[in-house]
Amino acid sequence: MDGRADPASRAGAVHKVELGLLCAGLYGLVGSLALLVRNGSTPLRVDRVVTRLVDSVRLGDVVAATHAGGLWPHGAGGRLIGDTLPAAAAGLALGLAVLAGLRRDYRAAALCLLGPLLAVALTDSVLKPLVDRHHGRALAYPSGHATGAAAVAALLLLLFHRWRGWRVTAWLSPVALALPVVMGLALVRLDFHYPTDVIGGTAMGVATVVALAVALGAERATPPPNLSPD
Repeated sequence: MDGRADPASRAGAVHKVELGLLCAGLYGLVGSLALLVRNGSTPLRVDRVVTRLVDSVRLGDVVAATHAGGLWPHGAGGRLIGDTLPAAAAGLALGLAVLAGLRRDYRAAALCLLGPLLAVALTDSVLKPLVDRHHGRALAYPSGHATGAAAVAALLLLLFHRWRGWRVTAWLSPVALALPVVMGLALVRLDFHYPTDVIGGTAMGVATVVALAVALGAERATPPPNLSPD
């Protein structure tokens, strides 16, 4: 042996470094926004600009054309965002954990069970009280709903990449990204959160799931080994 690492090991190390830099950047964004909104209750300038765009007549016309006007911004919108989408996201994470277990990919199963839960717990139990930003009477930054939606989306992309490679991941990425996009737009449109709350929550969800994937060794783009007996 010449002591040199094989190409697969070197590629894996580089991949971990890239994901680590991604997590550092996302956590840096969360921290930077936290410093801007700490102990406050008023929107930033970017919040006002983005809220005007989301509340625009044109976007309302687009929603009306999809026959979803009863959900946006009134009707059942509050129940959809407050209860239905989070429950669907939790069910999706649990379903992915079952699928990972059937594939005997126990690292991926652990990521499914722990990743979104850890992201939301850090957001609601640590960051919100620490930052102390209010929207109405509730703590707002980062948004726990946005955190959970982004965490599940990141989980989907990581697992599709791990099991099926980049090509399938690219095809399915619009499906995965739809959840945090719809959640974020609705949170702002329904005036549950400021846009910066949604941005911080999205960054927190993605960063936490990716960081945990690296820690568990579940980030590699290779299928789990076949553990069935010969």
